[in-house]
Amino acid sequence: LCLLTALLGIFGAGQTWAQTQPTGDGTQENPYQISTADELRWFAGLVNGTLTGGTDKNNAACAVLTTNIDLGGADWTPIGSESNRYTGTFDGAGHTIDNLVVNNSSVKYQGFVGYLYKGIIKNLNLGTNCSVTGSDNVGGICAYNQNGTIQNCSNSGSVSGRYYVGGICGYNNPGTVTYCHNTGSISCTKMRVGGICGSSFGTITYCYNTGSISGSHGGGICGQNGGLEGIRYCYSTGKMVSGTIRGGICGYNDVGTITNCYCCSETSEHTISASYGTCTVENVEHLEGNAFASGKVAYLLNGSNPGEDNVWRQNLDNGETVDQLPVLDNTHGIVYLISKDCSGRPSATSRYTNDEEAASGPGEHTFGDDGFCTVCGGYEPAEKNENGSYEISNVGQLFWFAALVNGDNTYAVFDSQDAAASATLTTDIIIPNERKWTPIGNTDNNHYTGAFDGQGHAIENLVVESFGFASRGFVGGLGSAGKIQNLALKNCSVAAGESNAGGLCGWNQGAIINCSCTGTVSGATAGGLCGQNSEGGTVTNCWSNVAVTGSPYVGGFCGYNYRATVTNCYSTGTVTCTSSSNSVGGFCGYNNNGGISNCYWQDDAYSGDGIGYGIQTGTVVKSADQFMSGEVCWLLQNGQDAQAWGQTLGTDNYPVLTTDEAMHVYAAKLYNGSA
Repeated sequence: LCLLTALLGIFGAGQTWAQTQPTGDGTQENPYQISTADELRWFAGLVNGTLTGGTDKNNAACAVLTTNIDLGGADWTPIGSESNRYTGTFDGAGHTIDNLVVNNSSVKYQGFVGYLYKGIIKNLNLGTNCSVTGSDNVGGICAYNQNGTIQNCSNSGSVSGRYYVGGICGYNNPGTVTYCHNTGSISCTKMRVGGICGSSFGTITYCYNTGSISGSHGGGICGQNGGLEGIRYCYSTGKMVSGTIRGGICGYNDVGTITNCYCCSETSEHTISASYGTCTVENVEHLEGNAFASGKVAYLLNGSNPGEDNVWRQNLDNGETVDQLPVLDNTHGIVYLISKDCSGRPSATSRYTNDEEAASGPGEHTFGDDGFCTVCGGYEPAEKNENGSYEISNVGQLFWFAALVNGDNTYAVFDSQDAAASATLTTDIIIPNERKWTPIGNTDNNHYTGAFDGQGHAIENLVVESFGFASRGFVGGLGSAGKIQNLALKNCSVAAGESNAGGLCGWNQGAIINCSCTGTVSGATAGGLCGQNSEGGTVTNCWSNVAVTGSPYVGGFCGYNYRATVTNCYSTGTVTCTSSSNSVGGFCGYNNNGGISNCYWQDDAYSGDGIGYGIQTGTVVKSADQFMSGEVCWLLQNGQDAQAWGQTLGTDNYPVLTTDEAMHVYAAKLYNGSA
């Protein structure tokens, strides 16, 4: 009896299995070679520490399947648990495990693997007769993935639970799931259910789902997405059967990123059902079923750039069995586009083929007077003048220039990104109301270092929306070599959420000269002209009349001035702080070791001090009458050889930037009451 007990393990209701150790030693170099169901159960027992006969637990053991495995429907105990996390590598080598059954509706962390921690599961398939049922964190391949990788795996069985239920992974936090697909039925009784993941705060890339999804906060790819890298290059045609807040790609996007993803309009009502916070969503579309069969989705998933390195393939007309959907198999056909529009993207008359010779290139753009293509919406390129500066004469060229600096070729054609490009306005620009502006220098690691010269012209109706923690303004971040001069912004609207916001510039370390701004600005560090003027930045001869709102650093002209200088400037816009911060001022919120000199602000714009906190010198409060009288204009110009300021007294209520000598303001000296 003792010998029998040593040789047999127990599973299910009285069922037994032989403790058969596979060949190999469980290292990365020599993984266990698993070829039978008993060897697979032995491996699970090794990881879980349940083997008899004195065999030590090894939760870092590695294994590889050498053939398909049929588990015969016996109850399966997941590999690893919350208290005993699997950290090894399990390689299915392209084989399939079938008849895997997990039936523990009141137990968490249920799946083929219960808990993966910095480990790897790859090249594994679960067959159609597999069934996994658990409580919370339930997945076909893996219940919970923490900093691990699940790659090239699939599930064709059913998976069900309460919370966080996925065909591949129940909860991905913050692991990686890539090159995986699900065809099984996935359901939850509470919320967070998805074809690939129930909930993910990691990355999901190059995955697809065709299985049905049932439950609230459900998504064809992911129920809840909170990953900064998020969901990318995925598609789903799976039917969203029941539940509230359900989307073909994602049910609930929780401050997450979703890009280049597509779902079927015939099986889901929404791409993303609900969102929270600042989310990034780009190229996410609801498409009809024929878009998947025609090759369109495969083409889009590959970034509209066909080639040998394409991940997504589809046999269409190459003589092989036709694929009704894109596949993750590089032996299938590359998808090319016939009949592109002038942007190189699909048009209403597009067709798709596996024949590279039949593919057609983009046509010519037709640009309107506003500089936007009337066919595809592309931007008209600006041309350089003899000084090497791009001349901008319409709004489309202005958008093209921003795209050039930012390296965004979605609607712009250029050879390579140029963050140091220079530009010159040749006319006033009015941005259409429906156009939202992406700042020049749009991220904190892509500051603008060129020279932008407005030549006294104005840009009107600029609208900038908040985006994560990026600085916002006409220019997001101006680097130390950058310069903005002779530019007026009229009726701008800039919002930065939790970052730097300024009408002209969110964050400045360069030079801003002879510029002005009117409109509204809001942000954490908010100023009418500049959000944060930082370490060597200079602002000279500028003014703002902007309603500024934010917290904790808020100023009518500059929110935060750190080791930088502001000279000969004024502000007349209202200032509102949304908290009890003391870094709020009529001119500058916080002057931290910075130099502010000969600057002015209007008394009825803010009832507190000119500088809220820090070095208090350099600003003087003036009344509306003093601005109107010419006094402030004279003070701003005084001491400068070249004329920068002027005012037509009796007509102009405030000083203006001008070189017109006829508008020069002089101080009259009185002697005994006479001039």
